[in-house]
Amino acid sequence: ALSKLSFAGLAVLENNKITDFRAAFGAVGPKIVRNIESEKKVIDLINNNYDEENIREMYSCLIIPIDDQRSTAAYRKEISLRLLLEFVRTLREEK
Repeated sequence: ALSKLSFAGLAVLENNKITDFRAAFGAVGPKIVRNIESEKKVIDLINNNYDEENIREMYSCLIIPIDDQRSTAAYRKEISLRLLLEFVRTLREEK
């Protein structure tokens, strides 16, 4: 089976602070999308100055899917960003 897209997220919570955050996306570019600099910024944004739109913009620049027989680029991008933001919201609730 082929996926339309995939998302994996990991976070470490210590003393009500996120100390590690990782996000990876598949089927939204020529290779797996992961950006360590963006992950570091997300840690700061979750712990301090939460700005969902900033997170969305950061990752929107990284996720550049194509249209093919499985799905459209627009669908893949929007769902990838929704999955990411839902993961981040869940982390904020856990803090």
